[in-house]
Amino acid sequence: MELISDSHIALAPLQVTEEQPPVSRLVLGGALTDTRVAGKILEACVRAGDETLILTTDDVPFEETLHIHLLGANHELIESVTIGAAYHTGLFRSPSVDAADALSFDFMGALRWTVRVSPSPSWHVPYLSDPPGVSRRLRFSTRLHVSAQDHAE
Repeated sequence: MELISDSHIALAPLQVTEEQPPVSRLVLGGALTDTRVAGKILEACVRAGDETLILTTDDVPFEETLHIHLLGANHELIESVTIGAAYHTGLFRSPSVDAADALSFDFMGALRWTVRVSPSPSWHVPYLSDPPGVSRRLRFSTRLHVSAQDHAE
């Protein structure tokens, strides 16, 4: 994995009502694509082989949500994970590549989050496999493995 510059990748927020969560279209090299992702602000981009991990936030200061999207080689959406909780402020900072398959960052208080991208889907137990604050579509396999550790540990 390697962090990549956001000069090649950008988001074009779509017009949504105030009740709807922000959604954006992916812009690659200045060209608008058909790929839609949750979020309004592009926080980080990471290349993982021929795939891309995109981290976005909603731009809601006192109840921020972080969306993690895995995009395929053709920039199609493979999987998404959301981190956030009601009444929690979230400030995305200090992204770093920790291994060939892992990205770590700070978000939601004193937590250091790690996202590992596996090359193929592996077993995932809904509601039990993820730390509190993580949500995703109901499924029994995943390529995105999320963990959180308190900075004090």
